[in-house]
Amino acid sequence: MAAVWDPTRYPAKEVAIENHLNVFHAGGVGLDRELAWGLCLWLNSSVVDRFFWTFSGHTQVNATDLRSLRYPDEATLRHQGSIIDSLPGQDELDRQVEDHSLGQVAA
Repeated sequence: MAAVWDPTRYPAKEVAIENHLNVFHAGGVGLDRELAWGLCLWLNSSVVDRFFWTFSGHTQVNATDLRSLRYPDEATLRHQGSIIDSLPGQDELDRQVEDHSLGQVAA
């Protein structure tokens, strides 16, 4: 399950992240809103779930697993992220991924 932590919604000087979580960042800095939400949508899609289960039999996703995935290009992720600010239900999420050709990457 991927999620976005938005510091504008939950302002704090410091944030603690549990050490078993994988955190996406760009050079130690958080991602911008559009890219973060685009990645969140992609990583929560059924197409990624099906792809992940083809090579992994465990429920934990580690950094190596995430590095081995294919991702849509940055422009596509940003476009997807620009039109959401919360995760829709699974059916709607999958429809959005398929409608915007995100699903072609891992198929």
